[in-house]
Formats: sequence, structure tokens, C-alpha cells
Amino acid sequence: RSLLSTQSYVLSLQEGTTTNAISFIANADNTLNAQVRDSSAGVTFSESKALTGSVMKVGLAAAANNANAAWNGVLGTQGTSVTMPSSPATKLNIGFVEVNYGYINGYVRQITYLPRRISNTELQQRTL
Repeated sequence: RSLLSTQSYVLSLQEGTTTNAISFIANADNTLNAQVRDSSAGVTFSESKALTGSVMKVGLAAAANNANAAWNGVLGTQGTSVTMPSSPATKLNIGFVEVNYGYINGYVRQITYLPRRISNTELQQRTL
């Protein structure tokens, strides 16, 4: 896949802006970020493996001061200073965010939303 701009949102659960969101963002350098943020602070997990031409299973699990991401069964570094979005989510964007960002040139095969913070072990298993 190739990107049309510097960043393309693969998936974003938000309240209408990207400042209160849980997102997966593909970057122009073919890295993928998983991000949890509110309007004043956030935590970002980055995966430096090339995204071009590959299938990647990713996951993000978050609660206040407790978040982690996994990429193809490999856990990221635990985030212990996490501020969850302060506004309730009202929008789910898949493949784009309508303001200032490009569309992904690819597809999302499956999305699973669990309304709880799963364990790191379960997060890892779900991305194998």
C-alpha cells in the first residue's frame, strides 16, 4: 500500500476530533502508530516494521494509566501514564479521518471492540 499524505488513519474511535481518540495511524515512512489520547495528553506506541505489501494483526488495550499495543504477537512497552479520552466516542472512522489526512490504500479485514481492558497476554494472543 502507499499513502496519499503524511498520515492516514487506519482506524479511529473518537468524539468528532482527533484530539480525543483511540487510533491506529499509518505514517508516510510505513510505520504504524497506535494512540490513546485526550485533548491534553496521550500515549503512542510505534511499530517500525514496513507495512507495504503485508498483513498485520494489531491490537490496543487501554485503561487509565495502563495501556499496551501488540503487533503480530509482539507486545509493546507498557504505558503507565495514560490519559483516556475525556469525551465519549461518537464516531468510528475506518480508512480515513475527514480532516487533513489521507485515505489508506489498503483494507481493514476485521475489527473487534471489547469494552474492557484485556490482559497483555490476551492482547498478544489476539494478534497472533
